Amino acid sequence: MSVDAQKQYLRLLRADLIALCLGAVLSAFNLDNPATNRQLMIASALLLLLGVVLTILLNQKTLKQRWYGGRAAAESVKTLAWRYMLCAEPFSHGLPPAAARQLFVQSLREILAESEVLAVALPDSEAMQITDAMDRVRRLALAERKETYLSERVLEQLNWYRSRAEKNATSQSWLFSAVIITQLMAFGAAMSLSVWPEFWINPAGIFATLAASFLAWLQVKQHEELAQSYAVAAHELSLVREAGMLVAHESELSAFVADAETAISREHTLWLARRDQLRKTI
Repeated sequence: MSVDAQKQYLRLLRADLIALCLGAVLSAFNLDNPATNRQLMIASALLLLLGVVLTILLNQKTLKQRWYGGRAAAESVKTLAWRYMLCAEPFSHGLPPAAARQLFVQSLREILAESEVLAVALPDSEAMQITDAMDRVRRLALAERKETYLSERVLEQLNWYRSRAEKNATSQSWLFSAVIITQLMAFGAAMSLSVWPEFWINPAGIFATLAASFLAWLQVKQHEELAQSYAVAAHELSLVREAGMLVAHESELSAFVADAETAISREHTLWLARRDQLRKTI
């Protein structure tokens, strides 16, 4: 649900920026043929009007609620599921199976109750909330549960954070370079027009709009913030993974899971902050 909402939001934003850029391109022409100029201006006006409509749609809170709220809930559920499987607090090893299952279901209800949009937008599902695989892991011996957690959760998240940190850092660099280049091109075009004011096209406005669009995309994607956050999380998880090798008792495993989930929750905290900030604006 969160991924679908994100795709829809970014698709609208992309269409909005493209409409603005195309509108700027068409409005930049100054041809000798008045009829052609008029057609270009009408087309430009329609594209800019389309941009207004798309901007209004982007301002609606539903997509962001589903994007941020869904992602925050998903991260909470993942942490909850791993705690259940590893017999970590509050699903301790000594808790009877029926009580552990009841506590897990109640915790799920609390997560979903935090957001009205989740209750409305989540698709119907006949899948069991506590799967056979979850119960199978929970019944494993301590060493096997620890190994499962280290390989399937900690290492998987560590690799994910590392790759996402590198990807976001690269995207940040490319987009920032695009902003600077288009701004310099806008400056050069403006200087050229001071020498040739009757030139048949005014590219300064085109490059300025492109620079603003790249900057807007950069702000929405937050590549720099994510790259830093993911890099710190990856470093913390590498340390947590080393500590996990020394776990030998149930109490130590529970504490280890708590430390690991705290490191993993950097992204969870980010999505919770975005969700709560969105709530304040409604």
